[in-house]
Amino acid sequence: MPRVAERAHSPDTVFEGDDLRRIDPKFQPPRLAQYLEAVQQLDDLAKTRFERRVIHLAVRWMLDQGISVALWAVGIRNRCGTPGESRAGRSVTPTGSW
Repeated sequence: MPRVAERAHSPDTVFEGDDLRRIDPKFQPPRLAQYLEAVQQLDDLAKTRFERRVIHLAVRWMLDQGISVALWAVGIRNRCGTPGESRAGRSVTPTGSW
């Protein structure tokens, strides 16, 4: 199975057109590679401790902060499928424990 960051982006990903990541410093070298590595480390942590993926960890963190709205359309241009679809086969709910 490819690493999380490899499925979405690589350090040399080029963003085109009106994609705001094209001009955002967070998505330019060397930061992009650093962020991709951090995402991989968080994914490893989520799998080891919670048997979940990094996206589940991110949503859980948002809910714990009191953020009650998630933007499911992020990334829908190319790969995410139906908004709200759980790509890992599990849904994340605001209740319950890890």
